[in-house]
Amino acid sequence: VGKLNWGAMGALIKQCNLFLGHDTGAMHLATAVRTPVVAVFGPSDPTRFGPWDPSGHSIVVAPKRVASDAGALRRAAQGNALYHEAVTAEQVWAAVDKLYSQAMVKA
Repeated sequence: VGKLNWGAMGALIKQCNLFLGHDTGAMHLATAVRTPVVAVFGPSDPTRFGPWDPSGHSIVVAPKRVASDAGALRRAAQGNALYHEAVTAEQVWAAVDKLYSQAMVKA
């Protein structure tokens, strides 16, 4: 963190076959440079903060809750509950596998 400026980070991410990350500026940068993205969400609303990707090269993995429940997830996190457990490693891996397979077919 903090080792690269935005331009250098964008250039590095552009060389990747896939970007796996959470809801940050780097996720949006990966989308902007057209790197396929698996974006993992916890308490924030993916319909509001998710990647804008008309190409369809991005997958959002989020808890199976309605967007309005983001406040409840934040409150749970403050009460020492782990909202990250709402998304499983298996869900994330399935998204990675799907996007990476699509990327390799196109390559």
